[in-house]
Amino acid sequence: MRHARVAALAAAAVTATTTTLLCRLPSADGAAPGAAVRVNLGGGAAGAFAPATAAAVGGSVATIDFRGRVAGATAAAPDALYTSVVYAKARGAFTVDVPVASAGTYAVTLHWAEAWGGAAAVGRRVFDVAIGGEPTLTGVDVFATVGQRTALVRTATTTVGAERTVSITLTSRVQNAMLSAVEVVRVASPVAAAPPAAAPPAAAPPAAAPPAA
Repeated sequence: MRHARVAALAAAAVTATTTTLLCRLPSADGAAPGAAVRVNLGGGAAGAFAPATAAAVGGSVATIDFRGRVAGATAAAPDALYTSVVYAKARGAFTVDVPVASAGTYAVTLHWAEAWGGAAAVGRRVFDVAIGGEPTLTGVDVFATVGQRTALVRTATTTVGAERTVSITLTSRVQNAMLSAVEVVRVASPVAAAPPAAAPPAAAPPAAAPPAA
């Protein structure tokens, strides 16, 4: 199975085994610690979501725009967010790496809509999602859950360490795994380790015996 990495980093390199989708995002150092990172992976700016450029898309990852209306779309997440998608060709897997400003606990929100007529039936497109290397959603079937051209939004939390990267991996089961957009926002800072307990005071020396009478 081919594995493609969609890295949300401005200077990510493309190698023979890695396909990179460049996204215009705040740099890991420049983003405010609690700032939300929102990117439309499949297309241009859409509502509150920043655009991604498909200039480097190829290999086993591609983008497509089905256009049209989507039920459940909002001003912040409009139709265009859901009809443009990035997907794994050859029914493989891909990873989206989102840089964040600092370590901590992050809420990761994923957006989909099944806009392709070829998957407009239960079981026609099924995939799994892992966040931070941990299985998060199993057997996602957008059509079976909400029907065609209807927004599906799922949120999970993940803990980020010194690597300051949220990794989202989508693996195909039936047809091609896909993703329209992602939001990442910090919800908690790392818990500081408790200081070591103070040593108990030394025991007082025994009292001197009284002098003999």
